[in-house]
Amino acid sequence: MTKKVKFKIDHIDPLGQGVSKISDKIIFIPSTLPGEEGEAEILKESKGVAFATLVEIEKKSNERIDSVCPHFMNCNGCHYLHTNYENELEFKRKSLARDFQKFDDIPEIEVLKSPARLGYRNRIQLHYLKKFGLIGFHQYKTNRITNVENCKIFDPSMQEIFDDTLKNFQTLVKNQPPKGHIEIYMKGDQVQRSINKSYSDGGFTQVNVEMNQKALDLISKALDQKTKSEGIILDLFGGSGNLTRGQNKPSLVVDIYPEDKTLGHQTFLNLDLFNDESLDSIIEELRDQKVSQLVIDPPRSGFKSVENYVEAFNPERIIYMSCKPSTMARDLHSIKDKYSIERLILLDFFPSTYHYEGLTILERKPY
Repeated sequence: MTKKVKFKIDHIDPLGQGVSKISDKIIFIPSTLPGEEGEAEILKESKGVAFATLVEIEKKSNERIDSVCPHFMNCNGCHYLHTNYENELEFKRKSLARDFQKFDDIPEIEVLKSPARLGYRNRIQLHYLKKFGLIGFHQYKTNRITNVENCKIFDPSMQEIFDDTLKNFQTLVKNQPPKGHIEIYMKGDQVQRSINKSYSDGGFTQVNVEMNQKALDLISKALDQKTKSEGIILDLFGGSGNLTRGQNKPSLVVDIYPEDKTLGHQTFLNLDLFNDESLDSIIEELRDQKVSQLVIDPPRSGFKSVENYVEAFNPERIIYMSCKPSTMARDLHSIKDKYSIERLILLDFFPSTYHYEGLTILERKPY
């Protein structure tokens, strides 16, 4: 038996869900907006918390619009297509502000919009289930797969391979496990497909090329600002050197690499930064070189050791970019007495979803 409840939405949480309090329980309901009332069906619940799907809106928000995607209500790929882009950005801005509410003197949040709200992704991952002939994206809070034949999130140049994948996936996965995934991605000008391989098997790229370039331009300009003394740029979790490639200044890019390499002004160090010995290894690699600027772009879990690196290198400027700003705020709180946040920027790499990148530019406080 399904359980249905009446709701009234109070606010939107950082995951793009409407939040309603019913008796002693907090209920999260996607595809709703503040002030809306209606009926929802409970999917999962535990003490004090429940997750539900929208059944009916009885009182609509003036900010509600019809989604341009026919799959929006069943697919968990997008979260804000029931309202306009300006509202989406405001929800994200409030989320970023909440993450940094424990800081004093935070500058006004800058918002860098995406040039396109849809048709921007250069990589998608489709899930399949052979037995039931299903391929698509997972639904909210379930492992059920919903068909997304009219999906609008990816770059139009991927359409032909996308259509072929939906049509012929049973043949493509004939010798594959009963369930799995197919990834469609752009590599240069070519559209490629991989089956049941690790994410970004063809090489990691940011999914939003135009936003990536905007971010690179912004970071490059920040790194070009003068520092009081000369020194190298230390680029942690640097991957291919994406964030510091546009610089002429020497930089040490640290991440896990299959082999040692040097590209122009960039030297690459193969190192697991979550290893307890990593800081000592970098100090040894740098010898007596001074670090004038520190660039950090960690995974979603953040980088709790940032305080140790700051103590070791005492950089004049820190640029921290994160796909999960709450962990960025946690990490930076440990150095808030030594560094001031000069700029706090919301980079909307993932429009239509609750995801975004946060960027902070910090300067060392005068002694």
